[in-house]
Amino acid sequence: MSGSHTPCPVAVMDAAAPRPAFAPSQPQYAARMALRAGFVRLRDLADIRGIGYDRDPRPDDPLLLTYEDFLQGLARMSGQGYRMERTPEQARPHFRG
Repeated sequence: MSGSHTPCPVAVMDAAAPRPAFAPSQPQYAARMALRAGFVRLRDLADIRGIGYDRDPRPDDPLLLTYEDFLQGLARMSGQGYRMERTPEQARPHFRG
């Protein structure tokens, strides 16, 4: 289709990831499905390309995203009216997991 755009899996995952961490009272089905589909697709791509990855990551494994970057992203989300039910400190363990 002319003018159509398919979102990048990583962008969809980035948009879905905060919802369970920051808005636990909101419906989670779509966010969880988007995350799961993204994980599966990225693993498929890594397998096809021969890119290694941890097949069984732990929720407490180190992240590339620093806490400062996490806070900066939250400030941007908050500035756009994203509803936050948890503080960054409360949400961080859920976001990591």
